Formats: sequence, structure tokens, C-alpha cells
Amino acid sequence: MRKPLFILFLAIFLVLAGNIEAKASADGDSQTYINLYQADEALAFGFKERLWDNGYATINLEYSNPSRDLGLAMGGVGFFPGEVLFFKLYAGGGLAFSRDHGYEYPYFIVGTHYIWFFSEAVYPWQEGREPFYRSGFSFRF
Repeated sequence: MRKPLFILFLAIFLVLAGNIEAKASADGDSQTYINLYQADEALAFGFKERLWDNGYATINLEYSNPSRDLGLAMGGVGFFPGEVLFFKLYAGGGLAFSRDHGYEYPYFIVGTHYIWFFSEAVYPWQEGREPFYRSGFSFRF
């Protein structure tokens, strides 16, 4: 029973992957951004996947050395049409989670991608939380 299900899921995955690749080549625009940056003296990872024209789903994973905790931020951003000079601006929001504490807070985010870099300002929607900034390398696929 497992083998037919595996083959079915593999076939569905290949069809969907082919459709995504065909759409990417037809649009000629980036479908995925992978961000690498430093947070609390550890390498952190961010991922943006295009859902529609200017809408992207986002995921960020950050490990905190001092508290030995893994943070996960999930949300969505919308890129503004066009570019200002060579800056591609976006804004959005999401929810932050922690391995040790579970749900932490909602947040609002503004940022930009430029050349091979990115910069973001994250504004938590919770009293007592300070805004924080992250910047680093951004790779488009």
C-alpha cells in the first residue's frame, strides 16, 4: 500500500514542479529569494516564495545562542510594482513563534532587495517589544 501512495505523491510533485518551472520561465521574474544573515551570533535563514504576481510567502529561521532557542517567523509580503533605482521595496506581516515559548507575537515588516543584498525592519505588534533590523545576502532563483 505504501509504494502506490509514494508513486502517486511523487507524480503529483513532479507535475507541480514542472508547472512552477514553466510559469517561472514564462514570467521571466524571480520566483524565490533565499536570505542569509546573522542573528545572535549565528547564521540565520530566510525564504520568500512567489505565490502570485507581487505576493510572496515568507519563512525565517533564527537560532538564538544566548537563550538556546529556535525562532520561526512566517508571513507574507507584497512587493511594490517596479523598482526605485535598483531597490525592490516590499511590506507585509506575519506571526513569530519560538521553540521554547510557542506563539510570541504578530509583526509588520518593511524591506528592500538590492543587487545581492537585502534589508528589513521588523515591527512587533506587542507592547514592550522593540523593532529590530536584519540585513544580509539575498539570492534570487
